Formats: sequence, C-alpha cells, structure tokens
Amino acid sequence: MPRERRPWTTRERIPCSSLGSGSECQLCLAEGKEKMTRAARSRPLPSAITVLGVVLVAGCAGGPAAEEGPSPPATPGAVTDTTPTATPTSPTCDNRNRWRSFAWASPQSVRDCLEAGARLQDMPWSAPIIFWAARTATDPAVIGVLTDAGADPNARAVEGHLVRYGHSPLHAAAMLNPNSGIIDALVATGADVNAHGSDGITPLHAAWRNGNPEVAQALLRLGADPLARDQSGRLADPTACANWNTEVFARLALPPHVELCLTLGEDVNARDGNGNTPLHLAAATGSPAGVTILLEAGADASAPNTAGATALHLAARIPGAEIVTALLEAGADINAGADSYGTPLLHAVATPGSMSEGVVNALLEAGADVNASDSTGNTPLFASMGPHRRQESLTDLPMRLLALGADPNRRDSQGRTPLYPAAFAEGPDVIRALLEAGGDPLALTNDGSSPLHAAAESGSPEVIALLVGAGVDPDHPNDNGQAPLHLAVMEPRSRWSNVLIAAPRRPSRSLGAFALLDAGADPNARTAEGDTPLHLSLWYRDSTMVSALAEAGADVDARNLQGESPLHVARKQGNGPAVRRLLTLGADPDARDNIGRIADPVCYWGPGSGFARQWDVLARSPAESVQGCLERGMSVDARDEEGATFLARMVSTLGCCSDFENVLSVLVTAGADVNARDDADRTPLHRAFGMSGRVSQTVLTDVVSALLDAGADPNAADSQGTTLLHAGPAWALPLFAAAGADPNARNSVGATPLHVALGRDDSDRILALLELGADTAALDGEGKNADPVNCERWGT
Repeated sequence: MPRERRPWTTRERIPCSSLGSGSECQLCLAEGKEKMTRAARSRPLPSAITVLGVVLVAGCAGGPAAEEGPSPPATPGAVTDTTPTATPTSPTCDNRNRWRSFAWASPQSVRDCLEAGARLQDMPWSAPIIFWAARTATDPAVIGVLTDAGADPNARAVEGHLVRYGHSPLHAAAMLNPNSGIIDALVATGADVNAHGSDGITPLHAAWRNGNPEVAQALLRLGADPLARDQSGRLADPTACANWNTEVFARLALPPHVELCLTLGEDVNARDGNGNTPLHLAAATGSPAGVTILLEAGADASAPNTAGATALHLAARIPGAEIVTALLEAGADINAGADSYGTPLLHAVATPGSMSEGVVNALLEAGADVNASDSTGNTPLFASMGPHRRQESLTDLPMRLLALGADPNRRDSQGRTPLYPAAFAEGPDVIRALLEAGGDPLALTNDGSSPLHAAAESGSPEVIALLVGAGVDPDHPNDNGQAPLHLAVMEPRSRWSNVLIAAPRRPSRSLGAFALLDAGADPNARTAEGDTPLHLSLWYRDSTMVSALAEAGADVDARNLQGESPLHVARKQGNGPAVRRLLTLGADPDARDNIGRIADPVCYWGPGSGFARQWDVLARSPAESVQGCLERGMSVDARDEEGATFLARMVSTLGCCSDFENVLSVLVTAGADVNARDDADRTPLHRAFGMSGRVSQTVLTDVVSALLDAGADPNAADSQGTTLLHAGPAWALPLFAAAGADPNARNSVGATPLHVALGRDDSDRILALLELGADTAALDGEGKNADPVNCERWGT
C-alpha cells in the first residue's frame, strides 16, 4: 500500500535532519535569502520598460496583458545564462508553498520534498506546483524531477491572484522566467508549445512580457506557431513585421529582424497611436544596434511624438550615452522641446533616481542650452538640486551649469528661483555659488516666500546663516502670514514634492529653528490664524522646542484666533512632556478658549472636537487630581459630545483606568450618577464593556466590580434594549448574575441573552447562560425558541 503523502503546504516543520540538510538553521537561512531576493527584485530597474512607462504618452501598442504578481521582467536586452546557477542550501519543505521557493531549489531538494510527502496536486495560489517551478526555477532539471514524479506539464490554472485562467506552465515560464532553459525543459517533457489560454494567447504571446529575447527565440525554435493569433488578433511572433513599430518588437527584435522588416518595406518613420516612431521605441528600450540600423535607413532623428518627446528625450532618461551620441551625430535637435516639453538635457537631469553621468556630460559637451525650460519654467539648474542624485563627475553639476551661463534668477511658474530648491536640498557650497553668481536672496515666490522659508523647512543651520548674512529678513512673512520660524517648528509637510524627486537626508528641523532664533527671529510672530511658533511646535514629542522658544521670549499664554493657548494645543496633541513643561514655565491652566474649554489637561471634561486623545490622560489621572478639579469648580455632571459623563468616558478609553476605585469614590462623593445615560442610553457599565478585548480582563473586572459595588444597575438597557447579559463576554456573565442581572431580559426585538448568544454561535456564552438558568423555551419576537439543541439549529 502506498504511504500517505504529507501535504505540500503542511504546517508541521519537517526536521532538516530528515532531509539530510544538517540543521534547522537552514530554514532560517533560506527564509532570509528569500527576503533578500524579494527586496532586490523589487528595486526599480533603469530598464526600457520603466522608461516607456514614465515617458511615452500612453500604453505601447500591442502586447498581451501581464500576469499579476510581484515578479518584474528582466532588464531588456539581457541574455540570461541558462546554466544552472549555484543553488543556496535548500530550505525545508515547509517553504514549498511559497511561489518563489523554486528560485533556489535544486533537483535534489525537490526530490527530498517529494519523498517526504510533498504533493504535486496541491494548488497554492490557484495553480499546481509545476507552475511555480516554471515561473521561478533557475535550474531546468527541476522541471524534469517534477514531471518524472507525475506533474502535468500541460496543467491549466484556475483564476487566481498570480495566474491567469487557462494558462499552462509554459505560459508562466514564457512570461516571467528569463531563463530560456526552462522553456526547453518544459517542451522536452511534453508541454504544448502552442497551447492557447482562455484569453487566446499562446506561450509565444506570453513571451512578449519577458525581458530576455532568447525566450521568444527558444519557443520559435521549438515549434511555436509564429502566425497564431490571440482573441484580439495579435500575431504571436513578437519579431514579426506585423508587430513593427510596437514596444514589444523594439524590445525583443534582434538586428536581423529589424533589417528584414525594412527590406520588406516597413516604414522607418511609421507612427503609432501616440506618435511614436520605431526610433522612439528603439531609443526608449535601450537598443543601440536597432537605433543605428534605423538611422542608417533614414529615420528622422528629431521627430516628436504627440507629447513632444523625440527619440533623444527618451534616450536621455536611460543609463549609457551610446544612443544619445548616435542620435546627436545623426543631427537630432539637442534643444527640442524648449519652453514646452522640456529639452533632452532637462529630462536627463530630472530623471528620477540618479542622473546618468554619461548622458548629461554628452549633452553638455554637445552644447545643450542650459537655460532652456519646460512649460512650467523648470530649467536644468533648477532640476539639478539634490546632491543624493548626482554621482561622480556630476557632484558639482550646479556649479558647472552656472559656469556655462545658467541664469541663477530664472523663475519657474510659481515664481521660484534656483535658490529655493537649493535652500531646501543643498548645502552651503551650492548656496554660496548661487549667491556669487548673482542669485537674488531677496527674490520672493508668488506666495511671498523667501529662500529662507525653504531653508527653514530643511533645517540646515549653515544655509540659514548664509541667507540671513546675505540680507534675508528672518521675520519676513509669506502671504499666509508664516515667517520662516513658523515653518521650522511645524510638522514636516511635502510642499517640495513637485520640486525634488526625493528629499535628501536633512538635519533635524529643530536645528533650523535654533539657528533662526540665534539670527534674531521673533518667537512671538503670528500667522494669519494667530498661531505663534510655540503653538505650532507642539507636534514635537518632547519639551526641547518649548524650552528653546520660551528662553527666547515666547509668550506661554499667547492666544490664537480661536482663543487657544499653547497649553490648549499641547493637550489636544496629547503631548504630555510639553504640557508639563508649559505648566512649569507658568502657563495658565485655567485659561479658556473662545468656546470655554479650559486648558488644564486633567480638568477639562466637556465637549470639543479634536480633544478625544486627552481622555486617555484623564483616565490615568490619580484621585487627587480629580479631587482638585472638583474643588476648582469642574462639574461632576459635565458631558462630552456624546452626552457621556466624565465617569462614562473614563471607563471607555484605552487608558482606563488608573486608581479607579479611589477616583470613583471621589466622583460618587461629589454626586456622580453611576447610572447616568449618554445619548444612546448607555450607562458607564455599557461603555466599559464596549472596550472588551481592548482593555485587559483584569482591569475590566476591577472597573465593573467597583461600579456594581457603587450601585450600578446590572439590568440597565440601552436604546436597543441591550443589557449587560446581552452584550457582555462569557467570563463576565456570572459577575452580572451575582449582582442581580436577569438572564431572561428581552431586548427591543424580544430576544433574550440566550437568543443573542445562539445567533452568534457563541458556545462559551451559551453554556454560561444555561448555567445561570436561561429559559430555553423563551420565544423571541419571531417566535423562535432559545433551545440550543433544537433541530432548527442543526449544523450550528
């Protein structure tokens, strides 16, 4: 009798020693390698596919949709070595249900798992195991091991997150595995090279998404029908002339294919729906040989597409200067797109991530206009800011551009000069160079901001000192009434996201605030809303900024237009360290805002939007603090916006509850009603059990016991007729019953607690209620009884 096989996705870890791998540590090593592989593959590649996605007007013509999933295509043009790579130590078989597991699997490790009971029939992610081998394996021999064990190379997938319905393992390999040896292995074991998926595509169609052109060539060599068409009528062979002037042809066609199509009469300057010519696509996909052939055949090197991009624009955004040089030698317009789309130089400098050193240097050496802008006024000098994006010979690019005549006072559409992004992203060297080149430090943007506002947001003391030394007023407000000091102390914003691709690592913003104070900035300057820097600084989770501003003369009791003092704001932010520091500095705890809210963090018990976080502070307050608040005139019956008393709100917060018995005693002595109802007719007991599962059972037991001892009604019902026995957890039901709760109380629809527990299929509560004497014959409003063994409840 054959032995029972262990499921592929078994939960029990198979000891490594049973597979001859030596140690349980191998699993941890393999899992770490998997994470590293995933992280490495998730990094964006400067590939042609990326360039097309960013630059071209719309999706490229032709090409079947890619399978969903995190696996990116390989770098276009790369020829993958089909020789099996060195395989890391195999993980245990527990990992075989991970779709990337075959990326490190060796034939022997697969055999070990099969012998240990792994099942070929398991379908993680809606496809048999052979799909994941086809998709990620690096060793073609793995395919043979699986098929020898009975895996079907022509199995079909059902619809899932990472596969397409009706696709075969060969589809998966053709689309996502850059190793063409996997194609050979699958076909050798009987895979149908012309299998059609439910969407009509063949493996050759699927290869359109693969970055390695050898995959498509392998399929053609093995008998794939180049004339097969999918449901959209697209021809399978990506290098067929019928696919001329498509992204897939440009990416996968080899030079002989390009030459053949030209010989057969294809138009070298043909346009697709977005105005792209074959030269655009060859440049964008990084094909120097294809570009050379097209130029020699008469391709227009300066033709723009519908967005205004020429082939030179697209080539300028990918690494390597070979294509750029070829286009320039062919007469491409080096300043195409000036005042509209932007010049190739601007696009090269503004490329996300690191600039291509070779491309930028080639364009500068060829005489690109350093002052040409796009339609927003962005220039190469403006776009060059951000030292983290400049490498090797480009580290001093702003200075080089200035030496070549770049205008340091050229404004963009928002009125910003290059000093603005420089003040935010650069160090003192670039600022000094701009000033020495004639950059105006007093130039204001359309919203009245000075370069010092940008420097204040970056927090660089050296840049702030340079700008102040150049005459910039540290108290000059922008049109919103914000002085640089306001921005320096505010919570960081993303106002520069449209200027810099990614902000560099900057100094602490607090250093910028200190530098402005040292430069004489007014610590009591007001915004249009009346906020002072002290009001705006309270997002800092310590008291350092409070102390610095107070030492510089900030008014700790200043009011904004809402009548709020800094203490009000600190309370609203839940900033305990700032609250304590403000009180130490003499802030008035009895100050009230325009609607009467007191600033004291313990003694404000009334309503007010935005103050919910403070209830956690109140819930942790000792009895002495509560007593002090009552003695200062706080009403024990004050209500919040939900109509809840201080007692009710306190027991329904995550901070519940410090010193509760003593606090409750103080409140009851002062006349607090332990059965006071909120707007939903809930008592403090109801609200306390609303926190069940979020507050520990021990704390909740102490709170409930204290409330019951103080006279809380165990039979109180809310607006829906829900009592504590209807809503409470199983462990608390005996506590309520001991206090007199009725196990047969009815809610608004006539249901008893037992009906409710049965409706939720909560066996713990059902048993607890039966032990308390719940009536199983009771009928609810629909005439259903509460008998848990009634035949109507079969299957529950």
